[in-house]
Amino acid sequence: MKRVLTTALCFTFGSLLAQTASTYAGSQYQGNGRYNSTSNNPIATENYSRPFGLALDANGKIYITDEHNVQLIDGTTNRIRAGYLGDPTAAGAIGSDDGTGTVSRFFTPSGVAIHPTSNDAYVCDRYNSTIRKVSKFVNTSNGQIVSTYTGKASFSGGFKDGLLSVAEFNEPVDMVIDANGIMYVADFGNDCIRKITSTTVSTLCGNPKNPGFADGTGTAAKFDAISGICLENATSLLVADRNNKRIRRVNLTTGAVTTVISGLDAPNDIVVAKGNIYIMENFSIKVYNGSTTSVFCGSASTGGYTNGTGATARFEQLQQGMYLASDDALLVVDEGNNVIRKITLNPAPIADFIAVPTSATVGQTVILRNKSLYGQTFSWVITPANYALQSGSKLTDTLVYLTFSTAGAYSVSLTATNSYGSNTATKNSYINISNISGSAPVANFSATKTTLAVNEVVQLSDLSSNNPTAWDWSITPATFAYETGSTASSRFPNLRFTAAGIYSVTLKASNSFGNNSATKTNYITVSSLSAVGQVPALMIGVYPVPASSYLRVNLSAHKGSVNAALISTDGRVRHMWTALQGDQFRLNLPDQLEAGVYFLRISDEQFSNSIRISIER
Repeated sequence: MKRVLTTALCFTFGSLLAQTASTYAGSQYQGNGRYNSTSNNPIATENYSRPFGLALDANGKIYITDEHNVQLIDGTTNRIRAGYLGDPTAAGAIGSDDGTGTVSRFFTPSGVAIHPTSNDAYVCDRYNSTIRKVSKFVNTSNGQIVSTYTGKASFSGGFKDGLLSVAEFNEPVDMVIDANGIMYVADFGNDCIRKITSTTVSTLCGNPKNPGFADGTGTAAKFDAISGICLENATSLLVADRNNKRIRRVNLTTGAVTTVISGLDAPNDIVVAKGNIYIMENFSIKVYNGSTTSVFCGSASTGGYTNGTGATARFEQLQQGMYLASDDALLVVDEGNNVIRKITLNPAPIADFIAVPTSATVGQTVILRNKSLYGQTFSWVITPANYALQSGSKLTDTLVYLTFSTAGAYSVSLTATNSYGSNTATKNSYINISNISGSAPVANFSATKTTLAVNEVVQLSDLSSNNPTAWDWSITPATFAYETGSTASSRFPNLRFTAAGIYSVTLKASNSFGNNSATKTNYITVSSLSAVGQVPALMIGVYPVPASSYLRVNLSAHKGSVNAALISTDGRVRHMWTALQGDQFRLNLPDQLEAGVYFLRISDEQFSNSIRISIER
């Protein structure tokens, strides 16, 4: 009798990093039964039918199991190497026949693993309750031989330890092979982990045919619907215990079972990569960083099919996954969409920017603001070149101040680059400049930041239209000082605030035709947190936005350790983190912190900057 999984409850977690999901292989559809009548097809047009398992061999070939086949991704070609070549719903598609290539038959092949020395593939033939061996791929001219390695072909399954020739399984669903060639099998129908050496099968842990939940050693431990396993390291195995909604850890020497992660939805598989544990659930990939679990990509409660970044991506019934080091990405089987999906762990940049304003007059300041994700260096191009950079701006800055000398439409491009690639965003005829004469200015301005600390420097920027020629700034209260030679009559003054408070700013802009004033009341909030002084801006990337329980922070190159402060809009410091190390780190948010808008300020011994964030609870 086949096992029925319990219905899973859904919990909502915030996204950790906005990573990008794309379709790696397969032609998307829902349901099953599509197939290609030829053995070799482009990966983009391959019709999988309920794909399930993934494994990478020593030569970079990717094995995929689907409804009744074992297939291989060889570069950009998908090759059907074993099982039925044809309609997977046909009467002749199911069987347990050994043989070469498509002479062989399977009954829902599931997990697959590669032997570390022979490069042979071993497959959990789930509903035959056997472990099958598929000889290594040599080339397309040589068929791969399928044989039964251990287990008795039986739809009802069984349970028996002993020699390979007498051992019995009940729906083996996943397997791994360690560096010594020892195999570990998730025996789904028996709720236990089986160990296979070169001669015998034994039970490492779990209570056969007695599902439940219990940590313990050997048969004292209990599982309920083991759906996936992976080697965490040379001494421990991780188990996706689906009906218990947990990830369990097994000591491979003692068989002791402990719980690593609780409170999940429906874990189907796990992958260990770059110090994190990634968990494939029905509609999302979650990540555990050693203390907290969050949605990494997709939605915990909503399925579908969408390629996109972070929470915008959609999946439908995820199954097995693996880490593809060559792409620094996860590959996951999206069974419900019949495709293989790729999720980047360190994505290439996504370039984006805005201009303020996009309609201006000759001589009026226009600010270009970099809105790119993941970029480390940047390069701007403005055409035609009838412009002048202002306030010391460079075309490699993230904030660029410029004025235009000639009326017309201007196009802007921004190229963002990091160690994983580059991306360019272009907006044609984006900024429109008019030539208005004989009019008084219309005053306007902005600040580089509006929430900062005592002794931190902020720049005010004139944005007035109609070509002003004189400026008069007024700031209240008067607990500030002009910096770097600027004065109240500078177009781009720099101010250092010497006391905490909320400041209002007024600009009077004049030309020969008159003047105009603009006031922004309670515009700048200064907290009592000490600043590092007048320094260049530190580039900050923060995810997720909005945040819930923590923030992941990515920084550009900086010097020494980093301090961080969370500041509310009234200028109060709500939380601080000190002596943070590295260019990437995690900030756990205090439980008592209210939902709302905050400013995250990051500083080291040389750099400082703030970024606006929102928190949802």
